Amino acid sequence: MSSRVVQATFRIVTPLFLGGAEPKKSCEVRGPSIKGAMLFWWRALRPGVPLADLRRQESELFGSSRGGQSRWLLDAREEKSLHLGKLELDQGRGYLAGQGLAQLKQAQPQTAPRRRPLVGVGTAQPMPYESTRRYLRPGGRITLRAFRRTISRGASAEAEQIRAALVALATFGGLGARSRRGFGSIHLEELTWGGEHGQEALEEPKDVGALQGRLSSLLGAIAHSSLPPYSCFSNEARVLVLDAPGKSAEDLHEELGRRFKDFRSHERSGGVGEADHDDMVEWLRSGKPDVPPRRAVFGLPHNYYFSSTNAKVWVNASGKLNRRASPLFLHLDELGEEGERHGVAVLTFLPAAFLPARAKIVVKGEDRRGQMSLRPYPDIWRPIHEWLDDLKNTPPFNATAWERP
Repeated sequence: MSSRVVQATFRIVTPLFLGGAEPKKSCEVRGPSIKGAMLFWWRALRPGVPLADLRRQESELFGSSRGGQSRWLLDAREEKSLHLGKLELDQGRGYLAGQGLAQLKQAQPQTAPRRRPLVGVGTAQPMPYESTRRYLRPGGRITLRAFRRTISRGASAEAEQIRAALVALATFGGLGARSRRGFGSIHLEELTWGGEHGQEALEEPKDVGALQGRLSSLLGAIAHSSLPPYSCFSNEARVLVLDAPGKSAEDLHEELGRRFKDFRSHERSGGVGEADHDDMVEWLRSGKPDVPPRRAVFGLPHNYYFSSTNAKVWVNASGKLNRRASPLFLHLDELGEEGERHGVAVLTFLPAAFLPARAKIVVKGEDRRGQMSLRPYPDIWRPIHEWLDDLKNTPPFNATAWERP
């Protein structure tokens, strides 16, 4: 294998929603979809690079509408993957999937009383969820082959960048819909390339110690002090690892979803949900307070529904932005030998400029509309730090918590 070729084999860890032209009817593994995810983590490993230089390097390596075809082409194939129908989800993973990917199943006659609706859900609990799309089953494999179109100087250095991006993708991120909430998490089983002395390979991590070594290798040299303009690693970033022997990735994903829902729910004290709920009720009544909900930092848009009055509130960014992805990434993995694997979670927080300068948060009710300024940095990030600190101090399933120094 020459330095012009990098080959990776991924194992699907959590349900993967990767659609083609008709995502609700079929699943499709395509090179461009993986390329987009890989490109995000390629950027994330380059803090401090001026945006103009970053775009130029990206265009040279991966291609662009202005710069022409990519130097590196990607070919992706499924191996041992099963396309399944709709996925049943319990409360935690149903919450993480969100309204676009999960829906409450048709209600069946029941005698037990229903719990009150949760903020942002608007339908009685605890009806189980089902996905709105088909998915690829955990345990399936995806093989990716990246190859350079031509031989020239710099191929080895570019291949190293490709490898690092693929490792970061399989360590912190995922593929497909709701990957930032832990769906589509993948495990890198094999990574090979052509080196100076023939074919070389990256060793697969079998335990959390090896995973920590991989994190140190990826992020050891990264240091960037100012708030970056795009999502990337910096000395403000956090990476928290939860190692839960005896539990599966599915168990850990579900429990993280429940903890996340509790933190953001007005029915639980100690998170942001209760204060945000009360602030929005007061805003509907009087137009105050004039600061946005704390949970806005987890991503925009989001909304509220108040069952006592049937009132609704929508929260979003101003202008044409209308979306801000979450800076918090949930990645699930399973480490160990086959038949003895256990769940591990990697939670990554990449703070960056939340919205462009002078952008506002728009809060809109049926009879009221207002614009609010962002909470100041670093105050805006406090809810994410509080949730990560809670997981670190009281980890689910008594998992071992480790945070990158």
